[in-house]
Amino acid sequence: MKPGTLLYSYRIEGPAPYGNGTLLMAAHTLLEKRFLLKSLTPQLPVSSSAYRDRFYNEAKLLAGLVHPNILQATDFFEHDGEFWLVMEYYDGAALDQMIERNGPFPQHIVLHYAIRLLNGVRFAHEKGIVHRGLNPSIILVDRKGGLKIADFGVALFKAGDDLKEVGQGGDAAFMSPEQILNPFSVTHQCDLYAVGMILYAMLAGKLPFDGGNSIDTLISQFDAEMPPIRQLAPATHEVLAAIVHKALEKDPASRYQDSSQMLQALEAHRVSLLPQQEETLVGWVKRRRGTVMASLAGALLLASGGGYYYHWINSYDVILKLQGSNTIGAELAPALAEEFLKKNGAVRTRRLPGKNHEEMLVEGIIEGRRNKAVDIKAHGSTTAFEGLQSGACDIGMSSRRVKDEEVKTLAPLGNLTSRSSEHIVALDGLAVIINNANPISILTLEQTQALFTGKLPEWGPLNPAAKGQQVAVFARDDKSGTYDTFKSLVLQKEKLVKEAKRYEDSVQLSRDVSAAANGIGFIGLPYIKSSKAVAISGGGQPILPTPFTVTTEDYSLARRLYLYTPGQPANPKTRDFVEFALSPEGQAIVEKVGFVPLTVRAGRYDIPVNAPDNYRRLAEKADRLSLNFKFTVDGQLDNKAYRDLDRLVRVLSSKELQGRELLLFGFTDSSADEATSMALSNQRVGQVAQELRSRGVVVAVAEGFGSALPVTDKGTKEGKQRNNRVEVWLARR
Repeated sequence: MKPGTLLYSYRIEGPAPYGNGTLLMAAHTLLEKRFLLKSLTPQLPVSSSAYRDRFYNEAKLLAGLVHPNILQATDFFEHDGEFWLVMEYYDGAALDQMIERNGPFPQHIVLHYAIRLLNGVRFAHEKGIVHRGLNPSIILVDRKGGLKIADFGVALFKAGDDLKEVGQGGDAAFMSPEQILNPFSVTHQCDLYAVGMILYAMLAGKLPFDGGNSIDTLISQFDAEMPPIRQLAPATHEVLAAIVHKALEKDPASRYQDSSQMLQALEAHRVSLLPQQEETLVGWVKRRRGTVMASLAGALLLASGGGYYYHWINSYDVILKLQGSNTIGAELAPALAEEFLKKNGAVRTRRLPGKNHEEMLVEGIIEGRRNKAVDIKAHGSTTAFEGLQSGACDIGMSSRRVKDEEVKTLAPLGNLTSRSSEHIVALDGLAVIINNANPISILTLEQTQALFTGKLPEWGPLNPAAKGQQVAVFARDDKSGTYDTFKSLVLQKEKLVKEAKRYEDSVQLSRDVSAAANGIGFIGLPYIKSSKAVAISGGGQPILPTPFTVTTEDYSLARRLYLYTPGQPANPKTRDFVEFALSPEGQAIVEKVGFVPLTVRAGRYDIPVNAPDNYRRLAEKADRLSLNFKFTVDGQLDNKAYRDLDRLVRVLSSKELQGRELLLFGFTDSSADEATSMALSNQRVGQVAQELRSRGVVVAVAEGFGSALPVTDKGTKEGKQRNNRVEVWLARR
């Protein structure tokens, strides 16, 4: 039914966030309050007057189900020949969504919810009502531990010796064998079978017969042997496993005969888990179970499992999925997602951890409508390209450039190295970190490589006072783009020492290095924390990783952070997010998080003593800007450079910089003779000058200096690209 449709006094807003499409969300036009609507119109033709009488009688019975664990019916009406039940709106998450997102529940939380579920079921059974449609999609929970059964609109009512149907119901995965044979010959044991299946799903994170279509599921429910819960969830207590399997017996006579029996078994098991030395407390609980069990369970839940409620999810639509680098995904991506959601209508946001600390849902709270969320999974840069290939994400986050073989594999999505697919979102420096007590402050690239490969197994050769002290190496894991970059820039063809301790989490790595007197590690710039970063010499003067040396990419271990997207994204939010991340507003977030933004600024720069005379003469009266134009291997401006042109034009139009002469200095690598190098550097500086002039910028000086002033003496691909650059300077007034 279309949003905005008026039914009686209720305006339809859309499908409810739970109930698998059987429930509609609607606002009362006078009360300005949200409710749920369910159609109880029979699928088969019936006498309208006979059904009307039956509908009103049974709707009154539903309205009488007033219980803390049952979603209460508040109204019912007939509209254009259709019959509707109105229920209270509950701001909770559907259990099936929580299982899908979070996987298996802790056992004490399963017990907590199971007892509340059975309390609601028992109350309905005592009223002569069999639900017959219990399943996790209509079980709602909140972060305080509350639970409500959402939909009794599929129930059967006991009327004398007959059961009368309300609506259509039954989920194949939760139907007992006897219910499959005859949906109308159901008893209380059918609901208990469904409860057992719900507990199974909560403990195992999946259903025992979780595959195929509905027919396959029905056949399995009827005659397949139930897989033992402890095969799928080995940590399940044997008593709890026995309770679940008793509820799931094929023969209803072998199950619990009523909900009270199953409830008593669960409560007894929960009490048995209390500390045995507190016998007086246990006895007191047993004697006063009815009055204190709920509060005691709540206290236990908060004390030992409250953290699980951070996995809480509300009703939301995921509008964007990001996957890949932990360096980006740990903090930068969530921070960008929060502001992006606010630009899309959110009044506030919250971060909800997923199955582990590398997964997160950033949810935007939107008043009066379904919330919007950005799903972030940060298991390493390699997973960015795996996610793009499988369609599991819209944007791949990577702290290294896409590899040639990945470009080929992902060719159906377009050329991932093109400007439409490759987006540099921030700059970062790979800091080599040591313990603060370690007196070493400078390392060459060769020394750094030797320390991480085991060729230099102790600190003595670098620090005589530490003679005999073994080097403890800490490194990111193989899926990490941080490790890929370090391997490329430092290890090269050598292998990391086998004894290195590997990490998926950057923060934990930095923390452990700061606690190890003999430790050394590598990390992204924002994660230096309480460790000490050393200056790295790549063949020239030693350079510390600072925002300026990183943004100019002079620092030997500077790196780029990438967002990769399909050439033609299916999700329109993909381009919106990328453009936001690259905007001045997005770059302010980059800086706030601790990475180096792409913002162009003037900074201090010490002119090297071996600088060419004309370079020194011009630079002494100028300020260097925080960007270098870089080139691809075929001599063209790279993707970042084209964005940098626009950034530079924008900053030159500011009041502070207007009227200052622009100077461009070009350099190349030393792979060619001096004359060729000089020609190449002049060609490249001329290329940048032409691009700026076409944008209306006057270039006062554009001069090439060949292979002078190399940033690194390494002949690697990365080293050559670092040396092939055009510096940007502004003459002082």
